[in-house]
Amino acid sequence: MTQTDRRPAGLDQRTADLRLYLRELFDGTTGYVHAATLDRRAAEGIGWQPLRGIREGEGRIPDDRPALLDGLAEALVLESDLGVDVFTCPYPLMGARVRAAGRATTRRHAHADIDGPVDLERARALGAWAVASGSTAADGTPHGHIYVRMTESVPEHAHTALCRALGQMIGGEHHDTGKVNDNDVLRPPGTLNHKRDPQPVAWLIRPDDLTVRTWEPEALARELGVQWPIPDPGEGPEPAEAVGPTGVGREALEPVPLAEGLAARRVDGLVRMVAEAERGAGNDALNRAAGVCAALCATAGEGLDPVEVRERLVQAYRDRPSEEPRRQREQTARATVRSGWRWGTAHPAEARADRGPRAAAEVAEEQTTLTTTEPEAVEPDDAFLREVAAEVRRLRIRDAAAEVLRGDQVDASPSRLIQPGGSLILDTPEHPVPIWGARGQVLMAHGEALLIVGPSGVGKSTLAQQFMLGRCGLERFAELLDQTVSPGEGRVLYLAMDRPAQTLRSLRRMVSESERALLDERLSIWQGPPPAKLTEHPEVLLRMCREAGADTVVIDSLKDTGSVVDDEGGTGWNTARQTVLAEGVEVLELHHQRKGGTLEGLDDVYGSTWLTAGAGSVLAMIGRAGDPVVKVRHLKQPAEEVGPLNVEHDHVAGRSRVVLTADLVSMAARLDGVSAVQAAHALFSADKPDANQKARARRRLEALAREGRVRVVDEGDAANGRPKRWGAAR
Repeated sequence: MTQTDRRPAGLDQRTADLRLYLRELFDGTTGYVHAATLDRRAAEGIGWQPLRGIREGEGRIPDDRPALLDGLAEALVLESDLGVDVFTCPYPLMGARVRAAGRATTRRHAHADIDGPVDLERARALGAWAVASGSTAADGTPHGHIYVRMTESVPEHAHTALCRALGQMIGGEHHDTGKVNDNDVLRPPGTLNHKRDPQPVAWLIRPDDLTVRTWEPEALARELGVQWPIPDPGEGPEPAEAVGPTGVGREALEPVPLAEGLAARRVDGLVRMVAEAERGAGNDALNRAAGVCAALCATAGEGLDPVEVRERLVQAYRDRPSEEPRRQREQTARATVRSGWRWGTAHPAEARADRGPRAAAEVAEEQTTLTTTEPEAVEPDDAFLREVAAEVRRLRIRDAAAEVLRGDQVDASPSRLIQPGGSLILDTPEHPVPIWGARGQVLMAHGEALLIVGPSGVGKSTLAQQFMLGRCGLERFAELLDQTVSPGEGRVLYLAMDRPAQTLRSLRRMVSESERALLDERLSIWQGPPPAKLTEHPEVLLRMCREAGADTVVIDSLKDTGSVVDDEGGTGWNTARQTVLAEGVEVLELHHQRKGGTLEGLDDVYGSTWLTAGAGSVLAMIGRAGDPVVKVRHLKQPAEEVGPLNVEHDHVAGRSRVVLTADLVSMAARLDGVSAVQAAHALFSADKPDANQKARARRRLEALAREGRVRVVDEGDAANGRPKRWGAAR
């Protein structure tokens, strides 16, 4: 006798198990699938409860039966996870409402319910497949359901006799003699037995096991010791409801979204769990609930509104009895929901099974632990060798699947990002390492994202494409806006998510046929929407960069990565950004300003504050669509400020250059000294420069002084109102 593993498998695996069970029983049949639930939590006591969209007896098997059976599998597993016992009749029945003996349209299996130890050796020798019912004997040996497949359907009386003989052979005195009819309901694999602590209903022998065989009914009868042909105890009338090419069974019910109602009920339960959690356990309950709800919203179609679900969770936590201020509780709740939601979106299977990151890791570790119990000696007969071959095949499939999964997953191990503090700090360059820039004036620094912001038509993509070609190593683009673009070592990945055809036409004017080979070697272009919303699946961006072999990625544009309006989307994108930066990939992003914004500061950038907070440098391009000259302002700097610059676009060649409007060095020489106020007048075309403009002009003059291009000719006297002045260098 063998014992089953009593730990529930992951939700996806359990759904796959139930899907296999349903297809084994119902593929190629005509009739109705009958399923029912037993809710032991009902206030009025135990009773049969209908499922939404699949009342007991409802679920017509149409021509596209796989769609219905797969939906039914997921619905039943989700219902079981709500604490409900789930049962199905293993035979298709004639009617949608009545589950009565003798109404099966097909009886291609014999079954037995064993309420005691199952003799698996005898079951395998018979070629049966089997399901552990979730109950166990005193020694831990599972009870189970035994099924034997036949080549053709048999009459009701013959079926009953075969089921009775099968139960006697496999279970003996433990056979439930009341479960020998074609309207019995049994527990399907993939669900949970909630009689006591939830126990998995799992495979003992899978239908696709090499030991499983299909019997001729007469041969099976002889094997079970039953006379054939089996005499009919009495000729009864044929069932009144006909099923087949003509008759009542022809009207195929459309497959219904079974999981939607169940998902909504599960959300209700999770909201109650948060509201009723014990003192000190509310935050953990909220995090778990957010993860599960994220997975349910992702799989339940339009039946759940993610925004509404998140607000319900926040409200449930906020309204809990607490001495903490209500506003502070709401802030805590929103942060916790964002964290749990991100995890649930990235790990839907674990989340739907209600396992958080730590629990999922513990289960994974447990499931890799092997038993050290010595196996009993078995004579290597043919059945044993077939079983060994099947097990070897399963192990090979598991190892191959694990290898594929490792290739698909992002390395989430934190150890590779942890380094000794002293070496890390003291080996870091004192000044930003320029990717685009030089001599302290850095538009883009190594390891820090550059965000270019502006309205449509001012040349954001044109500027980004020139930068990209410089990173590809085209010498003509090694300098941009009077600053050096350092060539990369890997490829550049350009995500042309916004109007890719226009992007390609723009690039076509910048390059020539002679550069085809270099561009093929150094540039990859993604056209259209990303494979997933990057704000919700941050790991996808790194996977795309790895597949392209890129050390630079250009995002054109942020609005196409997902919602970046709220902090949830902003933190999601910042996670994607910081993940690729940590892997050594440089990031340039294009975005737009708020409606009516003037781009005077970072607050004018559209969306979450995390878009600019997580960027190392922010450039604003100010102008109107099609302007030949636009102003470029450096709103956030990794080093000294660059500009403001007047930039002229050559729309024919696709090149951009700085148009000089204020040469402070010449001014200092011509005027025999220039003050910060005079410099601000010239730089910003302002009649009355504000304090910020004067401070920026002063920093520009000080930078020129450090370079030796101007010198201080008058330290000034603040008390007497005499400003500091810079003049020509000697």
